[in-house]
Amino acid sequence: MVAETTPHKPWYRRIRWWGWVLIVLSAILVVFAGTVGTQALLVKHHEEAAIAVVKDAVKKQRLNDLDGVVADMQKQTRAARDITNGPLWSFTEKLPGIKGSMRVVRMMTDVVDDIAQDTAPKFADVVQSVDVKSIYRNGSINAEPIVKALPELETAAQSLQRYTEEFDRIPTPRIGIVANALNSSRGMLDRADYYMQAAVDEYIPNLPTWLGYEGKQTYAILAMTPGEMRASGGLIGAVGTVTITDGKIEIGDFEANMKFAGDNITARNLSEDENRLYREEGPMNLNYDVRDIANSPDTVRVADYFRAIWNQTEIGKDTELNGIVLADPLMVQSLVKVLGDVTLPNGTVLTGTNTADFLVNTPYKDYPAEETDAMFGTVAKACVQRLMGDLDAGKMAKLASEMLTLAHNRHLAVYSFDPTMQQIF
Repeated sequence: MVAETTPHKPWYRRIRWWGWVLIVLSAILVVFAGTVGTQALLVKHHEEAAIAVVKDAVKKQRLNDLDGVVADMQKQTRAARDITNGPLWSFTEKLPGIKGSMRVVRMMTDVVDDIAQDTAPKFADVVQSVDVKSIYRNGSINAEPIVKALPELETAAQSLQRYTEEFDRIPTPRIGIVANALNSSRGMLDRADYYMQAAVDEYIPNLPTWLGYEGKQTYAILAMTPGEMRASGGLIGAVGTVTITDGKIEIGDFEANMKFAGDNITARNLSEDENRLYREEGPMNLNYDVRDIANSPDTVRVADYFRAIWNQTEIGKDTELNGIVLADPLMVQSLVKVLGDVTLPNGTVLTGTNTADFLVNTPYKDYPAEETDAMFGTVAKACVQRLMGDLDAGKMAKLASEMLTLAHNRHLAVYSFDPTMQQIF
């Protein structure tokens, strides 16, 4: 009876002293882990905010306030660096299991902040030293302001290269999420450094040549018709030219393919296998005049074929060929789509949806034979004149996006006999 009436002790009275020690330690670990986790999230937030500053500046065309953009970016990267260089973070770098990853995160934030504090202002100074309005004037692209800024750009590029090499020396940690972030960032930084070094060493010094300030640049436009399919996209129906002289791009007249096929003008640089398969033994017996050269799926071979043909023509004897452009009606339709509708002399309006169909069908039904080949060039000329009349950055970006899609689907291919220019293409 006495045992039954004895009251039970409260639960906390029943816990022994070592139990309380375990509870306190567990609470400390939870608070510690939560604090470290919160700091890690804050680091991630600040780094993402730094990237967002740049993206927002481009989107809202805030590039005329580069000093302000750089300052906002520096504020975010420095906040992240302050966290990873604080006492709590330093303590975590001594803990088994996570010390390597915590150290890597600190090293990453240190380099990113160095880039923001040292490299970014140098690039901003370069951009602000160039008079953007002087780059494009009177329908021509002027390379001089960019070339003039090359010494300052080299200084900025050297700074980027130094920190890229420092970033590449950061060891890969064991924790997967940190390793993925490191490798992803390293890849982006390496690519940026690669293109910047190439720009300083090769691209910018070659700009005057590529823009025709040291001699006219001539590319042949091989207009393909998918009505007769070939491996590169279609039979070559007409040939035109695009020339670049003193920064001005112009589309020349388009000629019928037979002008490049008469008097036994053929590609005579076939390999032994090509000659055997497509001329001697194969069922096609191709002549390899300009109509047949798109038989190869390799743009390099098509360019080699056409250069051999070009050098046999009257125009080729006096004009060096710098490269070729393979294009079909869908490519011209994309030009119209981005640059605006084109009205033909007879009042026909070509748009971003009906141009390809028109070029494939209508000229052959409704126009004299001597006018059909010129129609491709008529539309292309109108688009290029419009482009050179207003070289708007937004239009250039849209055009670049269209060109990538067209190239992917084999509606457009470009090859330059200049090795450095070909790298860019």
